[in-house]
Amino acid sequence: MDPRSILAVDHAINKYLSVGPMIGTFGLSVGPMIGTFGVYGSAFDLYGESEFVDEIFFPHPSHWTWGHVVVITGFGVQGIYPFWEFQNSYGPLWRGAARGFGQLYAVYVLSLYMVLQWLSCMSCRL
Repeated sequence: MDPRSILAVDHAINKYLSVGPMIGTFGLSVGPMIGTFGVYGSAFDLYGESEFVDEIFFPHPSHWTWGHVVVITGFGVQGIYPFWEFQNSYGPLWRGAARGFGQLYAVYVLSLYMVLQWLSCMSCRL
């Protein structure tokens, strides 16, 4: 998958949505963040049992609590790189001049997409 292709990103998102909620790790300039497309925080107050598979975090369905949230507020392309804009629940003081907003670039979706491909292959073998 070419992470710069909007069609490839769209395909990855549709594949992601077909298997239900999942949380992936995205390396951002402010440090690692765990997120879905309704992105949730990582080292920021995430509690519960989990399993990590190639940088993908699967929450234990019976008990987990979120203490931090971001909301996807838009989509754009900078140069050739598609991204989602999000607003952080920490408020307008987070990131100074950005006033609480950040970007999640589609290139960070690549590892999520690759793990989904791996999971599909594994489910075919069962």
